[in-house]
Parts: sequence; C-alpha cells; structure tokens
Amino acid sequence: MTVPKTVKEVQSLTGKLAAFTRFLSKAAERQLPFFKTLKDYLKQKSFLWTSEAETAFQEMKKLLKTLPKLTAPIKGKTLYLYISVANEAFGLVLIAERDKIQKPVYFVSKALAGSEVNYAPIEKFVYALILTSRRLRMYFQGHPVHVLTNMPIKQVLTKPEIYGRLALWAVELGAYEISYLPRNTIKGQVLADYLAETSEGACGGVVLASPSSEEHTYALRFNFEVTNNEAEYEALLAGLNIAHTMNVIKLHAFTYSQIVENQFSGCFDAHDPSMQKYLKLLQELAVRFEHFELAQVPRSQNKKADALSKLAALTFSHFQKQVWVEELPSKSIDNDLMVASVEKEQPNWMEPILQYIRNNILPNDKREAHLVRERAPMYIIQNDILYRKSYCGPMMRCVGPIEVEMIVDEVHNGSCALHSGYKTIAAKIMLMGYFWPSLYRDVAKIVKRCKSCQRHALQNRLPRHNMIPVNSPWPFHNWVDELPNVLWAHRTTFKKSIGETPFSLVYGSEAVIPAEILVPTHRVANLDEEANGETLCENLNLIEERRLMAAIREANNKQQITKYYNKRLRALSLDVGEWVLRNNDASRAEKLGKLGLNWEGPYQVVAINAAGSYKLADIEGRNLPNAWLAALLKQYYA
Repeated sequence: MTVPKTVKEVQSLTGKLAAFTRFLSKAAERQLPFFKTLKDYLKQKSFLWTSEAETAFQEMKKLLKTLPKLTAPIKGKTLYLYISVANEAFGLVLIAERDKIQKPVYFVSKALAGSEVNYAPIEKFVYALILTSRRLRMYFQGHPVHVLTNMPIKQVLTKPEIYGRLALWAVELGAYEISYLPRNTIKGQVLADYLAETSEGACGGVVLASPSSEEHTYALRFNFEVTNNEAEYEALLAGLNIAHTMNVIKLHAFTYSQIVENQFSGCFDAHDPSMQKYLKLLQELAVRFEHFELAQVPRSQNKKADALSKLAALTFSHFQKQVWVEELPSKSIDNDLMVASVEKEQPNWMEPILQYIRNNILPNDKREAHLVRERAPMYIIQNDILYRKSYCGPMMRCVGPIEVEMIVDEVHNGSCALHSGYKTIAAKIMLMGYFWPSLYRDVAKIVKRCKSCQRHALQNRLPRHNMIPVNSPWPFHNWVDELPNVLWAHRTTFKKSIGETPFSLVYGSEAVIPAEILVPTHRVANLDEEANGETLCENLNLIEERRLMAAIREANNKQQITKYYNKRLRALSLDVGEWVLRNNDASRAEKLGKLGLNWEGPYQVVAINAAGSYKLADIEGRNLPNAWLAALLKQYYA
C-alpha cells in the first residue's frame, strides 16, 4: 500500500480496512487518525496528511502482514469475550477454547461519535457489549458467553435502581446466556498481544486512615490514557497531595505496585522517561513531610482502594455522599498543568484591608485610608484567608478576579447551572458564601459574555430591518444529557416563594456544590466533621418547623399572586347549552395569517369541569376530544 495523497485515496483506504475489521483488534481506534483527516478536510477544504496519520498507516501495514487465524466455534461450547474501551473507540475479541488454548473467533470495533464519547466508562463497556450482541447475535443465541472483565458490569446491571439506557440494555442482555467473570490467566499469544494494548479503566482509589481509625475515601477518574504503573503513581501522588492539604506531618503509604515501591527505594532504576518524571515528582512531594515511608503490600490487603478504583468507573450518581470523586484532566507530570496550578492573584481590592489588619498599614491617600479604616471591622483573617462578616448568615469568603471568573463560570455554566440572569446568579453566589465589592457588576459582565445565552436569547419583537426568515434552533437539543444538571440547579437555587432551597427542605442543610470545592468557602475550609455530624442531626430534628414555615410562606405568596391576578380578571361564566367561539391561534382550525380569523366556531357547551374548563360540541353535535379553558373561549351571540 502507498501513502494516500488525496481525500479519495483516504476514503478508499478506510473502505478497504472495513473489510478486515473482523481480523483486526481495535480496528476503529487504529483508524481514528484517518477519520480525523477526513473531518479536517470537510472543515478546512484542504487535504493534510499529518504525522499521526502516517504513524497509524505504517502500524496498520505491519498489522496486516500478521493477521491472526480465526477459529470457528463448536456448537454449544462456551465462548469468551474480552472488552477494551478507549476515549473515542472500543474493541472486543470473541474467543473459543481449543485444547486449553484460547483462539480468536471474531474481532469487533467501533468509533464512538456524538454523545457516546461522553458516556461514563461503565456505560461504554455495556454499550460495547450491547452492540456486539446485536452484531454477533448468532453466536450469543447459540453459545453461553463468559465476559471476562474486572469492571463491575454485573453489579451495575442487576441493581434495582438503575434507570435510563442502562436499564434498557440490562433487559436486552437478559435474553442471552451471559455470565461475568474476572480476567484469569491469558491463554494464547494472540490474546496476550491484544490485552497488552488495552487498558480496562483509567481509574484509581485512595484511602487515608488516621491512627484513630478515621478514614477518608477518594475515587479518581483519569481522563487520559495511562499504563498500570502510571495509574499507581497518579493515585499515590493524589494521596500525598490530599494528605499535605490536610496538614499531615507523618505519612506511611502503601501500594501493591512492586515497581513503584522499588523505584522509590532505589532498588530498581527508572529507565522509562515518564517513570523518571513520576519518580522525581514523588520524591519532591515526599520531602514535604517530616516522616514518609512507602511500602508494598499484596493486592489482598489493598481491597478498599481497589474497590474505589472500580467505583470510579461508574456514573457519579452511584456514589454515596462520603466518597469524594475527582477527575484528573491530564497527567501529573504534564508541565502545562503544573504551570497553571501555581498561578497567583495579582494585588487586588483585598490587599489594603489585609495590610491594615495584619500590619496596621494604611494607604497613602487619605480618602482611601479612611475607607479602609471604616470597612476593616467587617473583615477577619482565618488561616491566611480573608472573610467578610455577614449580617444574616455565616462569614463569606473574599475572592479576587481569577477566583471570581471560576466561581461565576461554575455557577452560571457548570454542573449545577441554570443559565439564569445575573441577579439570580449573584444572589446564589452570596448564599453560597462568597463576596467581593463589585459582585453584581462583575456577574452581569461575565454573564453577558456567555455564548450559550447570547445564541439562545429571546428575539426582540420590534423589527430593526426587513424580515429575514430564520429557523431558531431548540436551545436544549441534548436535553436528556442536560436534565441531571438542570435538576441539581433547581434543587440548589434559592426560591423566593418558600424562602429556602428545595435541597435544604429535604436534608435540613444546604448542599455543597462544586464551586465550593473549587474555591473553598468558610464552612468547607473550617469543617469539623464531628461537630458537623451533630449539627446535621439537629437540623434534621428541626426540619419539620422549617418545612412548616416554608409552607406558610408559599401559601402567603400564592395568596398575593392570586390577589394581583384577580384585580385584572374579566370573568366569563358559561352555562350548559350556551354557544362560544374558540381562539384560532390555539385551535388552528382555520387558516392563520394577517387576514385570518382570530376566533372560530361556534361550539356549544355540553359540560362544565371544576378546573374552569368546558367540554364542547360542534354544530352537528359531535363532542370535541379535549376540554377548553375559559381564557381561550368567547361567548357567541346568535
């Protein structure tokens, strides 16, 4: 094969490779550079053969020279299925056993597209299995299939509380004789080569235990490809960073990776460049502690961290409240990430107040010095963080320009976002416990820049130029994926009608949303777990009173709205037998338009419902299928 020089040659190449997918492991993932080349051509209208595509092409040529021999399964015999999932593709190999040696029967692969790329790892595994069962239906119907994986697929599919696509997939897979087993000894060189290229999950777990047996659990999800040793280093580095943040002085760490432990102790040399970087970073973090030890333990003694690494592959809704989940966007040895993490705030509005409280130093300008002296009593410093005293709530953390951008973006456009107006966003930020002097002005400026809000804003009813017909897109076309975020935004937003957030009326306390973890507020930074547990219990004991007060406020709010509405009311009272007209904009029974009818009919009232609606019949006595509100009717005078 020669290197493609045109788009048609790339299309021809992908078409030819499609015929070999049965014989190729991870065929879709290997062809991703070719697909990317075609997509770039559609966008830029110019052909560019990248170095990544060239590397993939040369690897594909080598692979085609050594295609494996496939085996036909024996009727009724058990087949084995191995699954490999990457960020943008997945691959599977169906195995039959011959003389205690596993040989390939069929390779399946597919490139993920659209929302499929955003599936959780466990969902990608089940999705790969469901597509394979549809494609190889004859094998699944005629043979027992053992899915060999270390992912908790069986535990997820058998949970009674699963919903959505996982529930549908569980029903579909239930039609086949499928069992889920852990991976055992690899039998066969083809299978060994296949598994050497795959990784079952980019996840990890950390357990921090104090001498008093107090435990903190963390589940890690890696949004990048890692080897097993790199995953061990990432989990260990995350544990050291968490321990240092908790002001731990002496730390004894355990890992079941013999390579990591021996490289740190100096028994093994780190030859791989990435291992050298990880080792150097580990040594730098270790010196932060007065005493640090690293020991290797068997996997059987490290079950808790191993279980957490498997939990991290689930969707976040499966976690209990005490498990903290962190997504790592890139490797710890990535220089760009480390540079971004040490970015510091420039001198801002907090600097004069900090200088005055700490050192009794005032600005040279008399007017500014007077303002600082006047405002200083409202502020306090705790753990080198400036807080402002609140008139009707806990102390609010003071933040600078960089943190302001992060907080507003998270509240307006994050996982608990509702894309509300700037006043609602500002009120929510203050309720969370943040403060800066120009809060309303800055929030309005940042919200005004939101691309999504600008694209889906309401149109101005007053024409400014000649009419140009435009089809406005539905703003929430991916509403199923956005629904959990919208629900969380609704639950954590302050409701004026009840004076509370819906979350607090259920659990007695306000929720800790992601922005408070990103930039810790006063209640997060100064959390006393023992006292917090007692306070939560007290709040639960008093929750009935809060619910009663919320119900009273809601009833009062409804009464005020009803009173305002009734002032403008023009009552329409109809009796059975009277004739009415319907609003043509609602019924669309007649042709619409500038010269069209506003009302159509007449119709006769045949029944009156309690909710202020009426059942109607046409002139010929045929009942209309639905009831109609009085607001859409007009009395007809014959």
